[in-house]
This record gives sequence, structure tokens and C-alpha cells, in this order.
Amino acid sequence: MKWNVASGWGSTYTDSPTSTNLRYTYLRTIRTRFCTAFFPQLPPNAILCASTLRGSSTCHGDSGGPLVTSDGSRLIGISSFVTGNCESRFPAGFTRITHVRDWINRMTGI
Repeated sequence: MKWNVASGWGSTYTDSPTSTNLRYTYLRTIRTRFCTAFFPQLPPNAILCASTLRGSSTCHGDSGGPLVTSDGSRLIGISSFVTGNCESRFPAGFTRITHVRDWINRMTGI
């Protein structure tokens, strides 16, 4: 089982202040069909969902933060949303880097 790492300064639980320390958690990406079952209104090729079943997730204030492979060699997602309660069993949503790579290349020139 491959785990990925999400990090940020967001809340540690719903309705708490943002963190003063950079925090991280291990998440596992889930198949697109499971993701679209939770979020049918979102374009499946643009969103990457990560399992929060270990009781740890991204939270409010983490948006824009990275989701990288466990060895840190690849950025695969950008934290986009959580479903209301950060401690819920719903997946966390990330913008899929492969979906926006061309736009990033055009905007940055790299």
C-alpha cells in the first residue's frame, strides 16, 4: 500500500485555529470511481481524492498545500477541499497536478 504525504498549517480539527507549526499526515489516494461517488459534481480528471480512514486529514487552512509521494520525489496534488467536518470519513480533495500541468508550464515558463 502506497501512502502519500499532505502538509500544511491548517486546523488540526474542525473549528480550531490554524497551526503555528507545519504539520503533515499520510494519506492514500483512492480510485476515481470512489471519489466521484462522493463528489459526482466534480470533473473526475481534475480531482484526486485521498482516504482519511486513519483519522487524519487535511483541514481548513491547508488549501494550496502539497500532496507528494511518500519519498517526496513527486508533487501529485494540491490541497483543494475537505468535506465540512475535517474528522469525517469522507475523502479529502486535491487538484490533480497532471490536469493542470500544461497551465503551470505556460504560467511559469518551466
